Amino acid sequence: MDPWLDEAAVHRARSRARLYLYLAFVSQVGVSALVILFALEYLQPFVGGVPSGRYVVIGITVSALLYAWLAALAPARHGQYRRAIVPSLLLGLSGIPFGLVVVGVFYILGYLQLRNVDEDLERAPPPRGHSGPP
Repeated sequence: MDPWLDEAAVHRARSRARLYLYLAFVSQVGVSALVILFALEYLQPFVGGVPSGRYVVIGITVSALLYAWLAALAPARHGQYRRAIVPSLLLGLSGIPFGLVVVGVFYILGYLQLRNVDEDLERAPPPRGHSGPP
């Protein structure tokens, strides 16, 4: 049997991918909490009657958390690894320039594991009794 198609190896790759994505998300939540606390403490809520820095920073932070959960973490939790590949790469590459190095590295590690899982699933033989595409 091909060692790349070993069921235990595929399971380990899936588990590692989910672990890296969870670690990235948890560290992103921690950093986001600090950013929101900073915004609440030091940024003004309104300037001339227009929402300013505080609400913009909080909105962007919450939007990034929602995107990370809905686009990368939720599909991986439900076994839809292919749907989580591109969002995890985007989150990793966008996190590093914004000073979220740990978050970005974890998302990139998750991306690499998701890519390995996807390659393993591509090479897997079709299920028994299935001859291929019609």
